[in-house]
Amino acid sequence: MRRSAVTLLCFWLAACATAHKPLPPQPSVYVVAFPRASLAISQQAAAVINRVAADANRHRTLIVQVTGPPTKKQPGYDPGLAAPRLVAVERALVAAGVDRNRIIRNIAAPEMVTELAGGQRIQIRLVEKPVA
Repeated sequence: MRRSAVTLLCFWLAACATAHKPLPPQPSVYVVAFPRASLAISQQAAAVINRVAADANRHRTLIVQVTGPPTKKQPGYDPGLAAPRLVAVERALVAAGVDRNRIIRNIAAPEMVTELAGGQRIQIRLVEKPVA
């Protein structure tokens, strides 16, 4: 009986200890969409970029990871737009107040193109370390 009570107490203490540990938050994904075959940053895209900049400046220890579509040619997708779109978003982030040294570039897997409008968007995450 005594051994059962001690075992039960140990399980209860372990449950209490783990119940109060918050799960690490998943990084939010901000999406900057481009019109087909365009490098122009729309008003909607500028609003997203400004929100990212505000969040990045509130959390100065985080890295701003900018992910663009792959540079590999896919049906219905011009890979020649990938790098210029990344550059356009990076420049807009810097203009919105994000330190250039906090911005890192990541190229997405080819699956990003096959998703809805995948080749026409840039994804931005605020992360502690780069996400592959």
